Amino acid sequence: MLYASHPGAIHDGHTAALKQLFQLAYREAATLAYADAFRAIMVAFVFATLLAPFLRSVAAPSPPSGGGH
Repeated sequence: MLYASHPGAIHDGHTAALKQLFQLAYREAATLAYADAFRAIMVAFVFATLLAPFLRSVAAPSPPSGGGH
């Protein structure tokens, strides 16, 4: 065991191993969350791209006629 050779109590080695395991799990969870965020953005862009043909063009408003006042 890597941490068993460290000087000190066995408890210190156990704590060091748990700390390293926590750091590994946290890194993997952050990577998965980052990937999930990009997947959500991708789905939104694909959805918007599929809806683009259904957009209608809007004509500019006609200028007001000259006899107002």
